[in-house]
Amino acid sequence: MTAVTCDINGVAVELKNLDKVFWPEKGLVKANLLDYYAKAGSFLIPYLKNRPFTLKRYPDGIYGKHFYQKQCPDYAPEWLQTVKITRGHKSIDYCMVNKLADLLWLVNQGCIEMHTWLTSWERPNNPDLAVFDLDPAPGASWDDVLLVARLVKQALDTLNLQGYPKTSGATGLHIYIPIRPVYDYKTVQQFTGRVSHLIATACPEKATVERSVKNRQGKVYVDYLQNGPGKTMASVYSVRPVPAATVSMPVSWEEIESSSIQPGQFTMENVISQLADRDKLFQPCLEKKQSLTEALEDI
Repeated sequence: MTAVTCDINGVAVELKNLDKVFWPEKGLVKANLLDYYAKAGSFLIPYLKNRPFTLKRYPDGIYGKHFYQKQCPDYAPEWLQTVKITRGHKSIDYCMVNKLADLLWLVNQGCIEMHTWLTSWERPNNPDLAVFDLDPAPGASWDDVLLVARLVKQALDTLNLQGYPKTSGATGLHIYIPIRPVYDYKTVQQFTGRVSHLIATACPEKATVERSVKNRQGKVYVDYLQNGPGKTMASVYSVRPVPAATVSMPVSWEEIESSSIQPGQFTMENVISQLADRDKLFQPCLEKKQSLTEALEDI
């Protein structure tokens, strides 16, 4: 079976090349990816809804050529909602993922990962999420990532802010701080930058804010520059284009404190039964909007 038209809540979605191999080592094909997102959609879509979506397409699987596409394809169906975002003299019509049919149509285009902005389309210049991306350089261990994550939590606790961690789905961790959408990107990056520099100063043997990759060896890069206009992050519940078909999943601070999680333990094949419980850890990112005003004054 290579193609089928499915009725997704009253919307006809044509799905093609279902038997194309996407993960050769695991024997997983495009149909497996679509099946995962069909089952995970009710948990994933709230985190994508009303956010400009950047397509990162792998039409021939994880080892094939991949490319980013911001402009919604001109052959997209009429029912796929788009939003026009203008920056300077350039306007781009971004796709949005507001329903399951949208999600599966985009996955059918080869989107393994789900990449959205840190803002909604209504307020494209005012993030409602701030992010610390903890990315281990060669020579840094997973235990180092967990150590730096604990330092981020200590800093946030001091500032009376709550962060919500998830595995990146690759080798690192993402820590999300839901915020009120009243600050511009420059202000949010100023906040995350100050915290990141404090952590790198407090623990220079393990953490760094060095932008040069060659100068990060053996350390965890605390990337705050992801808090910028048009930047995207792989969403929670996003599959990643790596051989193990790992998934970005919420984790608890208790698991980070006890070092009881591993970066590769969540995969497309084993996470569906965990989504309901894991999602309780991350739901505050949808509901809790915190002020940065006092934190900016304190650091």
